Amino acid sequence: MKFPKKKIHLFTIALVLTFIITRIYLWLFPHANFNLGPYNIHHLYVGAVLLILTVIMMVAGVSNRIIIILAGISSALILDQLVFLTATDGADLTYLGRTSLWGAVTAVLGAVLLAQVIYWWRKRK
Repeated sequence: MKFPKKKIHLFTIALVLTFIITRIYLWLFPHANFNLGPYNIHHLYVGAVLLILTVIMMVAGVSNRIIIILAGISSALILDQLVFLTATDGADLTYLGRTSLWGAVTAVLGAVLLAQVIYWWRKRK
């Protein structure tokens, strides 16, 4: 996959779809938690591990569709929880509140916009 435009679109679609699917799932099942023993593993951490793996792959020269999609998925999982974990009490039902929702929407739209601007800027050169 040599065309940056195709990569940007694939990344953006994966990011937005993951965000929407995650939000719908957790709206339907607000008390769904992934626990390892006494630890509640937020999807931010799952996203962080996935993003580290995708960055390692990209640095090693692997930049195929799967890696680009994983980068979008992992970015969505991280961006979805940034405001929730920093600006709220972190309770399950708080995740459904305005602060968490609009903070996440703003973060995701910011990432999409940044990706588009960087693509446009590089295309100009």
